[in-house]
Amino acid sequence: MMAIIIILPIIVCLLWLAIFTWKYRHTYAAQKFLMLFAAVCTLLYLCHAIYFKNEGRPTYIMEGIYTFCTLAVYPLYYLYIQRLTSNKPLKAICYTILLPAAILCMLRFAFPSSDAIVLVAKILNVMQIIIVLTMGLKRLNKFQKQVNNFFTETEDKDVSPIRMLLVCFVITSFLSITCSVIGREMFIGEAKLAIPSALFSVMLFILFLEGYVLPDIPLKTKELFSIEESEEEERKKEKNYITAIIKHKLEIAINEDKIYLQKNIKINDLSKAIGTNRTYLSSYLNNELGMSFSEFINTKRIEHSKELLLKSDDSVLLKSIGEMVGFLNESSFYRNFKKVTGTTPERWLKSQR
Repeated sequence: MMAIIIILPIIVCLLWLAIFTWKYRHTYAAQKFLMLFAAVCTLLYLCHAIYFKNEGRPTYIMEGIYTFCTLAVYPLYYLYIQRLTSNKPLKAICYTILLPAAILCMLRFAFPSSDAIVLVAKILNVMQIIIVLTMGLKRLNKFQKQVNNFFTETEDKDVSPIRMLLVCFVITSFLSITCSVIGREMFIGEAKLAIPSALFSVMLFILFLEGYVLPDIPLKTKELFSIEESEEEERKKEKNYITAIIKHKLEIAINEDKIYLQKNIKINDLSKAIGTNRTYLSSYLNNELGMSFSEFINTKRIEHSKELLLKSDDSVLLKSIGEMVGFLNESSFYRNFKKVTGTTPERWLKSQR
């Protein structure tokens, strides 16, 4: 009886792994992630079985594999959710969520007796579950709302199984957090192991079943993705158009009107002068020029002051030049001149002669 209790989750995971493998050619992209999830779950529960079979005496090879699987299953499930709600292949950066599992696995192999690594893995596992749960729920809810707001006839685009996935995800997450906090050693013994083993087996079976019968959502909702891509392209064009207008008007305000010479000028003054709002102007300066408003204005003032310095004679006071280009006082002029050029006005002028 104990043997059946121990291997029950393995049987469930192996069953669905076999089904997904048998139907591999007919599975869509998201289901392939679910198949990989089933494979990792199989390894995870195999490690559990060996641990409980040995009555809590760990084998270090299995402990390293167990650490990897424990920290990989939920990121893999989130990758499945990401692929299920997208019609594009996942970017390489998406797979970096598996790095903690790989790193902790290697550390477990390198330091098999370290209790600190075990503790870090437990804490990370709980944090990981909470983060993946939050992000997964948010992504699925957002996607379902988009589908409901886009289509009127949803019979051939049935997304209701996603609700069951959400329920499975929440319950399984709660069980995982509870077991992670309590620790495996508390479940040694037939009676103690029976309940979590049965619960996980049932939840995993439902999760895999719903994932199996779920239609190819990205294919069924490709019109939604096409519209989103079209809208994104339109937003980019609009942004580029606004950027080009701001750039042109800003060049006129700076090069012809020399608005930067105005003392105590504020971003509202400049945005009003070029016919845009403060948000657009600030975004242009920050993202396109890599400058804040004050850096932009003061840089233009310093460039103008260089021209005046080269044209001036020794009788012209530096204070006067600073005020001529818009600075309120000499110290402000000196400070910004050195910030832009790396030297003082006198030394810069000397180097030019």
